[in-house]
Parts: sequence; structure tokens; C-alpha cells
Amino acid sequence: MRLLGEEVVEVDPALSRPAAHPRGVGGGGATHPAIGQMDQELVLRGYSAQTRKNYRQHAVRFLRWLGQEPGTAGVGDLRQYLYEMASGGRLSAAYCNQARAALQAFYGVLRQPEKAADLPRMQEPKKLPAVLSREEVGRLLRATSNLKHKALLMMAYSAGLRVGEVVRLRVSDIDSERRQIRVQGGKGQKDRYTLLSQVALEAVQAYIRAYRPQEWLFPGGDPRRPLCVRSAQHIFEQSKKRAGIQKEATFHSLRHAFATHLLEDGVDIRYIQEFLGHSSVETTQRYTHVAQQAAGRIRSPLDSLAVEGAGGQRETCGRKATSDHGSRAPLQGRHSPRP
Repeated sequence: MRLLGEEVVEVDPALSRPAAHPRGVGGGGATHPAIGQMDQELVLRGYSAQTRKNYRQHAVRFLRWLGQEPGTAGVGDLRQYLYEMASGGRLSAAYCNQARAALQAFYGVLRQPEKAADLPRMQEPKKLPAVLSREEVGRLLRATSNLKHKALLMMAYSAGLRVGEVVRLRVSDIDSERRQIRVQGGKGQKDRYTLLSQVALEAVQAYIRAYRPQEWLFPGGDPRRPLCVRSAQHIFEQSKKRAGIQKEATFHSLRHAFATHLLEDGVDIRYIQEFLGHSSVETTQRYTHVAQQAAGRIRSPLDSLAVEGAGGQRETCGRKATSDHGSRAPLQGRHSPRP
């Protein structure tokens, strides 16, 4: 099982092709010189360390499957590799598409970009996010007694942070005077400012007084390094279990809840877009599908009509109206309509 971003995927064992490693692909491909060359190219392009790590792992996995020098492989080999990944039914479309992008980068440094240029991209399903209600978020936080853990979850929810962003916060990123949080090197290597709630600020201040972190706001076992993503996810899972929340929610659900609850409070969607760091407002608009308050103000056109309900009485907008025996229809105006 492997963690990719906020999604847990399983590597299909069928992708491990039993074959002797030829010269230059020893050790399962991890030492092939093209992998180092690809990494250098990605550094020059400004790719994040996590993306480079993912691409290296995809390249190693491909070389293990291939069992021969990658320069001798044909387009059909690359397509067959992706086909086996996609047809197994255990790997997400996002994972397969990342493998495709890694192959394109890998064959770019091999000076054979044409082999991976036309590889098909899988269509990713448009799933609605799992959103915790305000009451569930409250239960989650109340079930978290550890000061550090509570401050971590509060910061993620109150600012709409990704798990990788919240664990990489520095003490200097907290601007208590302006009530803002500076997010450095978010997704796409973008910096942004987002909200810092008063409640979260007080929780963080109490945590800092007790734990006295130096550089990283939430350090790991080694204070010179931030808390790892998996540890933060484990903290969420334990609090969720203690709170008795049955939804299939993950740490990322706190970010979804932040956006959805702001939208329900009437905050302009473009502000929410800025807080989340979305490049396009279309990405943010998916929260309109799960926001309840705005949808609750919209009434079906049936509610604006007078119709005959059960018992022979006319009803308008859910209230009983007068019957038709010589009385005026509920929706009829002061004056009779013109013929």
C-alpha cells in the first residue's frame, strides 16, 4: 500500500514482471543513470521534492516491470504497462496519470520523447468530497485532548490547509497581528495567505507555551524536521474514532469542511478560491454541490403553485388554502385577470 498525496492506493502485484535484470538495470532499476538525469531535469524545471520522489518511484517500478534497457522498449511496451495498471481496477486514475507523466519525463531525458508523447490519459471521475458537518468537526476537536494534536487539527480546519501544508508550517508563518497564516510552497509551489481564527490562534499559543517549538510549528521526533504526513493522518484517524464519526473522512476532509462552511456562510467564492490556493475558480465551485444552506434557500417551482393535495384541499407553499367552493384561488390577485 502506498500513499499518494491525500489518496491511498495499492500497487498491483501483477505489475511485477519476473525477469532477470539486464546490464544497466540491476537492483530493480533503481540505479539506472537515466533516473538521476530525470531528477536533475525536474529540479531545473522547479518540480517539488515530493513530485520528484514520486516520478523516481514510477520510473523504478517501470524498469522492474520492463526487464530490459528502456531505450530498446517500444511504444507498445509503454502502452501495455499503463494498460495493466489501469485494467487491474485497484489503482486510481490519478495514480495512473502520474505514471504516464513520469514516463514522459523519463523518455524525455533518454532523447526518445516520441515514445511517450501520445500515451492516453485516463479520465478521472468527478467525485464529490466527503464533508464533515460543523457538529462533527466540533466533536472531532473535543475528542482531541493532546495540545499539539488539537492545535494541528484546528489549524487545518480553520485555514483550509492540506495535510502537507499544515505539517510544514513554521513558527514564523503565524501572523497573530494580521490574523493570517502564510503558506509557503503549497501545491504547484505557490505561496498564499489564508485565515487564522482567534480560536485556533489561542490553541496554538497554548501549545507553543507548553512545547516551545523552534523552527517547525509541528516538529516530528527529530525537532529539526517537521511532523511527517502519515503521523498527522494518524492523529486525525484516532480523533475521528474517539468522536464516533462514521463517515469515510480523511484529514483532507477538514479542508473540504472549511470551504463548504464558508460557502454556506455566504462568503464570496473567489475569496474561498484564494484561501484554498486554487488556480481556477472552477475547482472551488465543486463545493457548491455539497453546501447545504444556499441550496436550502432554493424552492422547487412546485411550491409556488396552488395544487390540489390529499383531501381535496388546495395547498400553497406547504400551507392549507381555502377550498374551491366559491372562494378566490390563493394565487389570484386583487383584481380578476384580464381575459
